[in-house]
Amino acid sequence: MTSTKTTRRTLIAGAAAAGAVTALPAAAASDGMLHEIEIRGFAYNPAQLTVKPGDRIRWTNRDRAPHDATAAAKDWKTSIIRRNESTEITVAAGMSADYFCSVHPQMRAKVTVA
Repeated sequence: MTSTKTTRRTLIAGAAAAGAVTALPAAAASDGMLHEIEIRGFAYNPAQLTVKPGDRIRWTNRDRAPHDATAAAKDWKTSIIRRNESTEITVAAGMSADYFCSVHPQMRAKVTVA
């Protein structure tokens, strides 16, 4: 019975340590600032945003129609965002700034990477 308790304690301690290690990358990924862009009325709000490498941008769609954010230079793209859903990207140095909705190309906005 003593060996069972020791084994359980070892397993619990090991699981707790593994959880702590798993949490580290998530904490490191959130070091940058989070910027929110709302899609409403077939427009990105704000339409212009200044960010830094390592920041995150989250788009939330409030329209009934699906949207995305696609770089004009085609070097990045979000997934399709359905009503009341969100998606985000992490800003990289040299990322192109002008973007549009591939579903509704008249929707345009700009991100400046400083």
